[in-house]
Amino acid sequence: MFVFGYAANVSDSGAAASISADGIPFAFNASLLPAVDGGDAAASGGAQATGDGEEAGDKIGSPLFGSRGEREGAIRLGQQHCPAAAMHCSAVHAAGPLSDAVTEEKLMDSGHELHESHICTLCYLPIELPAAQHSMLMHCCMKRVCYGCFLALHRREMEKTCAFCRTPTPDSDAAKLSLVQKRVDAKDPVATALLADAYYNGDYVLQQDISRAIELWTEAANLGNLNARFRLGYRYCKGK
Repeated sequence: MFVFGYAANVSDSGAAASISADGIPFAFNASLLPAVDGGDAAASGGAQATGDGEEAGDKIGSPLFGSRGEREGAIRLGQQHCPAAAMHCSAVHAAGPLSDAVTEEKLMDSGHELHESHICTLCYLPIELPAAQHSMLMHCCMKRVCYGCFLALHRREMEKTCAFCRTPTPDSDAAKLSLVQKRVDAKDPVATALLADAYYNGDYVLQQDISRAIELWTEAANLGNLNARFRLGYRYCKGK
């Protein structure tokens, strides 16, 4: 423990004694303190230092820390008495400077990649989650298009065609179901899972048929559709 300041009573052996602010006497070894001429420091303390503060600190002995040479000597003394600290400092210097900070763009681009169902097929930008509320699945080609691309299509007065394949937009549930069935016949996993949802919920003028929905979910899962796998696993877990 280093104690900064001057001690009142210093013996020949280097032991010093003083009294703290609470009136409790204590003793310490004054030989560990840097040798500072208190008279010179006090005489020069009233003078105003000019120029660089570091140079002024080297020329004028500080009553607390001493000159630069005294400070460096104290550091070398500490390294001699604590080899572990010296080894740590050497390792830090050997490692070299730190690498450049990671930019925000690089940080946001790192990590897991988004699934293709969360990326717009036209602009290739991530779709805000939940994707179903910020995009639309086209029944003709089973491509998901964000509402931004739909807005661009509307401004070009092309809203009556598919934003991806330019197929005329179906105007009824029967027409949508016909387009979905064509994609199911072509072994499209997204269309197969969509038709399974329609059978399970009774959508697109279909009668509810849970057994048929499970068959289609199984087929879509075998084709690699993640939503079909989730729906099958959830219903097996709940016993539905």
